[in-house]
Amino acid sequence: MPPISLTSQEMTTETTIGRAPRRLKTRRIIERPRLFALLDASSARLKTLVAPAGYGKTTLAEQWVARDGRRSAWFTARHSSTDVAALALGIAEAAKALVPDCDVRLREHLRALPAPADVRTIAEILGEDLASWPEDGWLVIDEYDEIARGASSERLVAMLIELAPVQVLIASRQRPAWISARDILYGDYLELGQSALSMDSSEAAQVLADEQGRVASGLVALADGWPAVIGLAAVAGADVDRDVEQVPESLYRFFADEVYLALPEVVRAGLAQLAAAPVLDDELVVELLGTETAATVRDAAVEVGILVERGRRLDLHPLCRSFLEERSEQLGFVLTGDSLISCLEHYRARRDWDAAFDLIDRRGLVDQLEGVLRDALDEFLDTARLSTIEEWCRAAASRDLDRPLFLLARAEVSLRRGRYTMAQSLAEAAAVHRDSDLVFRALSVAARSAHLASREEEGLELYRRAEAVAKGERPSGATPSGVSSCVRLISNCPRVTPCTSRYSRESGDRMRATQFALLRAAWRTR
Repeated sequence: MPPISLTSQEMTTETTIGRAPRRLKTRRIIERPRLFALLDASSARLKTLVAPAGYGKTTLAEQWVARDGRRSAWFTARHSSTDVAALALGIAEAAKALVPDCDVRLREHLRALPAPADVRTIAEILGEDLASWPEDGWLVIDEYDEIARGASSERLVAMLIELAPVQVLIASRQRPAWISARDILYGDYLELGQSALSMDSSEAAQVLADEQGRVASGLVALADGWPAVIGLAAVAGADVDRDVEQVPESLYRFFADEVYLALPEVVRAGLAQLAAAPVLDDELVVELLGTETAATVRDAAVEVGILVERGRRLDLHPLCRSFLEERSEQLGFVLTGDSLISCLEHYRARRDWDAAFDLIDRRGLVDQLEGVLRDALDEFLDTARLSTIEEWCRAAASRDLDRPLFLLARAEVSLRRGRYTMAQSLAEAAAVHRDSDLVFRALSVAARSAHLASREEEGLELYRRAEAVAKGERPSGATPSGVSSCVRLISNCPRVTPCTSRYSRESGDRMRATQFALLRAAWRTR
């Protein structure tokens, strides 16, 4: 979109509902020694901060791990963290800050897998590679509630903590399922819950710069100590209309409205654009708003606490995001398609597939899903992110996207899950679309599936069809020489019988894994 023209750089403006302009105050972030002391007093190597959004969990975690000579590796869970492979790689990538190259062996293992990732094996590999975890190091897992949506992903975290000498600080809206009340009672784990994380009167007075403490005491009582409300009240000024409902949710909306409507219109319009982006950084802000306006919007939003700087990333609090999306629409700040496409292209260029999918899913950009999956598919397969592929395909099916690529993606997943008949059927269905440039690859997947299902004649015929297509189209993703190797492999090998009577199930699985590796090697030959 074209840069937004700036009309005023003042932090005050006439509101749209006729109120006098309000001068906003700068957001104040305080340290909370009371909570530091609770964290320091526990010798547990797993500590948790468990409370709803807006209780300062991330800020407290940042402050505490930066004290007393501690070092940290920071992992923020995302929607894709229910995929065990994605979660393990994300934790390993973060842990590299304290244990270099701890992700290498895991990546090699996932790349070599002929079948879905085994949670125990992944935990053991990563646990072994984190054996040299430093005594002053802490792994921070923020937004753990995203992980808690999947039983397997939660099991991976529990196993990793059991197998590796890692000290972990978890920030979550809910307690991890593998932590019991008994564990907390006997001090095996430390939990600071909502009551502990709520602000007391002295902490609220610091945020509000209320020396007498009278307003702070009343606001804490009304807001139940909810830091999000108290922080907004400090920015807006602590005056509360007499007719506002005296409940925390109403107070949050009241103060958020006060802050939002006191921002210049150019800032409000800019924030409407930024709220659409699942992940923000300085470069994306400039792409969306233009250099001059980006600086104005960014500085104003950071000053009042709507945006928080975290390294190269800019975080928009989920409560603020929800409020901005609703309020911007009410005031007529409509998102443009160009803004959404700019976000999507930014994520694609950085290969941030999770942010791209989140944007597509939330904003209904269904026509863009096929192109993003085409770019991401091989990377997902190489890192065993089968659950992610399945989720994307489900999203396509729910929107009636019947394209060859989604059939092929499902075939690839079925092949790796050992459902060879289904894989062959899906791949052959994808190959029917003669106008698709995926015909060669679909035929090759169908051939591999047929061979692994001990249907060598069908597999040989499918490989020959793929070879014929390849010679004419020169497709990417595999080469004619690779397919020719598969043809020779099957033609020269005796028929392999299914592992029902001659082999035990275990030896049969090993046999099929070996076949898969041979075929995969031939397939990837360049």
